[in-house]
Amino acid sequence: MPTPHDSSYPENKEKKEKVCVYKSCPFMGNPQPSSVFCKSSHSPDGLSSWCSTCRTSYRKQRWIDLKENDPGYIQLRRESRRFSYLNNRDELNQQRRDKRSKEREINGIHARKNKLSPEFVKERWERWKIDNPDFSRRKKPEPKDSKAEYNGWSRKAVYRSKHRAAEKNVPFNIEESDLNDPETNKLPVFCSILPYIRLDYSGGKDKRRWASVDRIKPKLGYAKGNVRVISMAANMAKSDGEGDVFVSKPIPKIKHTMPDQPSLFDGL
Repeated sequence: MPTPHDSSYPENKEKKEKVCVYKSCPFMGNPQPSSVFCKSSHSPDGLSSWCSTCRTSYRKQRWIDLKENDPGYIQLRRESRRFSYLNNRDELNQQRRDKRSKEREINGIHARKNKLSPEFVKERWERWKIDNPDFSRRKKPEPKDSKAEYNGWSRKAVYRSKHRAAEKNVPFNIEESDLNDPETNKLPVFCSILPYIRLDYSGGKDKRRWASVDRIKPKLGYAKGNVRVISMAANMAKSDGEGDVFVSKPIPKIKHTMPDQPSLFDGL
């Protein structure tokens, strides 16, 4: 049977609002809902006569007055709390352990490893997918047409070219777009000097296939229209000269004939 202090008591159900008794209440005598008042076993309706706002402000002001007027009382209170903690240390620590173990069971965390268990992660992921049914309908990022634009190679190449130009004291005014192929507006896939070599932008084992920035005329430096991307093999082959040392068409072989010379057997 419900008591007068229980919320299920008929009289308490009817009393949905209450007036705070505190003189300087900010609500100025207006009725407030019962949720604003704290529970109290001394009052007939089971609620305190002061609202939570007045009670909090009163406690704060009382603590400030004690600090200013009676600091010895605060020190005594702290010592008594410490003394009670030392006497009941084992019980308090056990309560904290039980509380942590319950939290681990609720969250599915291992007690030793302090990590989420795979079963709990799987269940949480399944619940999340049910709550977010449109997740599978999201568009995936479109794959790149080629592996040329890999790992920001053009940005790194421009940065290295700038330092190389400062070391060699040559002009520099190129950008990332100057390394692209003018036809496709992307980084070239094959070497322009040795077309049978596929350029490698990821730093593979074969260094001959590595992509490198080439100055068509070294004296002009890294200027617009004077740079291109070729393989490391082609760049090392022409490092000492200007222009292309490789020709696109093979040189036709000419059969040289020996000039006629008199023989020792002539006239015999």
